[in-house]
Amino acid sequence: MAKKSRRAHRRRSRRPERPSSSPRGRILAGVVAAAIVVAGVVTLLTGRDHEVPEPPRPTVRVTEDGVRLARFDLHSLAAWCRDAGLPDPPGVREAALEVAEGLLEALQEAAAGQSAEAYGRVGQIAEGLDSHAAALAYFRVAAEKNPSDFRWPYYIGCVHQETGRRNDAIAAFERALELSGTYPTTAARLGQLYLDAGRDDEAKHQFERYAAARPDDWFGLVGLARLALRDGDPDRALALLGRAAELGPDDFQVNYQLGRTHTALGDREEAQRYFDRAEQAPQGGWFRMRDPLVEAMHGAASSVDALKVEFERKSGSGDWAELAALAEEIVRRRSGDVRMRGNLAGLYRKLGRFDDAHAELDRALAYGVDDIRLHNLRAELHLAQNEFEPAIAATDRVLALSATDSRAQSVRGRALTMLGRYAEAEEWMRKSLATDPGNLSNRVVLAEILVAQERLDEAATVFREILGAEPLHEYSRRRLQEIAAPR
Repeated sequence: MAKKSRRAHRRRSRRPERPSSSPRGRILAGVVAAAIVVAGVVTLLTGRDHEVPEPPRPTVRVTEDGVRLARFDLHSLAAWCRDAGLPDPPGVREAALEVAEGLLEALQEAAAGQSAEAYGRVGQIAEGLDSHAAALAYFRVAAEKNPSDFRWPYYIGCVHQETGRRNDAIAAFERALELSGTYPTTAARLGQLYLDAGRDDEAKHQFERYAAARPDDWFGLVGLARLALRDGDPDRALALLGRAAELGPDDFQVNYQLGRTHTALGDREEAQRYFDRAEQAPQGGWFRMRDPLVEAMHGAASSVDALKVEFERKSGSGDWAELAALAEEIVRRRSGDVRMRGNLAGLYRKLGRFDDAHAELDRALAYGVDDIRLHNLRAELHLAQNEFEPAIAATDRVLALSATDSRAQSVRGRALTMLGRYAEAEEWMRKSLATDPGNLSNRVVLAEILVAQERLDEAATVFREILGAEPLHEYSRRRLQEIAAPR
């Protein structure tokens, strides 16, 4: 009877999901001090609230090169979580043994102690494994347990930003900022999100806050320079980027924005010099290197972290074969890394290995996470194969999950263009640009759609808009000349 009573207590203690995200560092699973309210009575946890059985153990296999991998029975583990009053576990069937051990320990601590820290620890591991839905569920419960801790909404914002849900990410980071204005990277992330959303005044405020809080970092200066360029003030942009270059002379964004700035100033030779330097610099990893909370989150789950850092470092190299080999090694060691499986599918597409790309997407989709990104990759793959109707069908699946996904809207517009359905194509391309107004590639497609409909004045206006944002855009310059030529 006592066992049944404990189970009933656990079921009564379940909480509905609520978004959250944010870690100050690696959350220790052994934290024992937490306040919890049950039925209106506050009790202080000085140890475990109640004993729970151990979660089901995974089976272990050893690869040819000695890597020990744990394989979960997800049905049994999910049933154990439900019985323990927990959200579903990460949907990862296989992981390195040490990662699996950490996950099971964190799940048992969450079930027994029911503290915000314990739930947050599971959320960290889940996100480190790219199990975004599970990460959100556990961060939300952590936020409910301790609503005054900024880390949980911060982590929620990180998950939303990672999965392309910009408005949700902004809301979560704004909540984190309300709770604590002392963590600099909140301002950096909000500045970038506001800039992408066209909310320039708010972006400027956040970039200034970050630059003041982190005078040793160039990120805030680069953000302010991008805003100055958007305002048509290249002289101010150059001054800001000059300071940024003193701090990060080899940074991709510093050199790329310097190239854009010198272009706007009419110095094409100097612009090309910076564009060449940018081409040699590693790309990606905007926030991780300047975000200790996210670094801790990935460290909590990653036994292949060094490989992933190497992948990010080389992501701008253009060596698709080398990057594919790295991605293959990562998914071999961690088969449940859905994001890397998506990366691998994209690399196979660039290498022309279309069948391999489709197979990799099939394997990734079987995990039931990150569906929007994976279906977008499928749509882009069909588009690369000139399979336009299947590409449109893949965007249907994305838009059913997120009606304003600009990436799917863009692919749909491009596929419709290739089918000669120009009016529909224009509608979808304009929708994509309304969500992502800075996408110059989409503006080029829109201009060509207008040309195909013989609306040359409107097309010329779009090409001029592109040149206003990117004066070295030679394709737009050439098309403008062709449109203006006598017929």
